Parts: sequence; structure tokens; C-alpha cells
Amino acid sequence: ENSLDWSSVVNANYGLWIAQYNNYNIVDGYQPRDLYGNLKHWKAAVMFQYTSTGRLPGWNGNLDFDVFYGDKSAWDKYAKATKAVEPKLAGPKWVKEKKTYTLKTAVKLRTAPSTSASVIAVLPAGSMVRTDQAIIQGGYRWVRQPRSNGYAYMATGPASNTLEYVK
Repeated sequence: ENSLDWSSVVNANYGLWIAQYNNYNIVDGYQPRDLYGNLKHWKAAVMFQYTSTGRLPGWNGNLDFDVFYGDKSAWDKYAKATKAVEPKLAGPKWVKEKKTYTLKTAVKLRTAPSTSASVIAVLPAGSMVRTDQAIIQGGYRWVRQPRSNGYAYMATGPASNTLEYVK
């Protein structure tokens, strides 16, 4: 039994977590082992990861297996956030924009506002496109074109020059 006062380790603001694998063989089930060697400049480790290839029934794939050398109170002190968590910011939003654009260059109409979306058609320069909404996402400004069977999406330009492809 280690007689270390865990509150002094936790109160140091951080403790040593160490990963040491003796090999990358699969470890079936929780089988902690001792750390090889010493910790040099540290009095103690608070967590020891002994494999990254652990397996448990009902879990498909590798798991990290760790040992925590402390009690619930010590764990809670490490796990407690030290600053407010930033709220998740809402993503880009579509804005209404009923406009007719004339293309300065050939532009691809796509099934979604993404450069990886399927191409519906390639419109030649000089084509006129009526739109009802716009958004900036994925590095481009996109507009939505109402169509008889839904919508098509077209980039009007990169975010750095949002009207580069249209007038």
C-alpha cells in the first residue's frame, strides 16, 4: 500500500500520466501490470496506461487500458473543469436572397452545398440563375436554385471573394 498523500499530488495542479507498452500484443480483459523502471523526477504517477490494444467483450476494436492510483475524491479533482466550457456555436445559417445572377465563368450545379456533392449540370458562362437563399460554408458562398424536383446549389465564389463567379 502506498502511503502517498494524494491531495498533495492533486493540489500540484497536475499529476503524471504515463503510457508504457511492453509490446502491442492484444490484452484480453483488464490485466494491469507494474510499471517497468522508475519515474525519475516525479514522486508518483497518478495514471498508468499499460496498453493501447486492450479488448473487452462487446467492444469492437482496440481500447486504452489504464490504472488510476487514487481515490474517487482525487479523480473528481482532476476531472473537474477549471474554466467555463464555451457554448457550442451555431453553424452557418441560410439567408433569404431572391436574386438573378449571370455567370462570369462556367459553374457546376450540385445536389448539395459542398464541393464533394454530385454535379447535376455544368452551366456555361453567360447563363442566368435565379436563387432564393445563400450561405457561406466550406470555404465558399453557396446559393440555392429552386428546381421543379427540389433544389440545386452553386458556388458564387470562394469566401475570400464571394461573387467571383457571378455578376
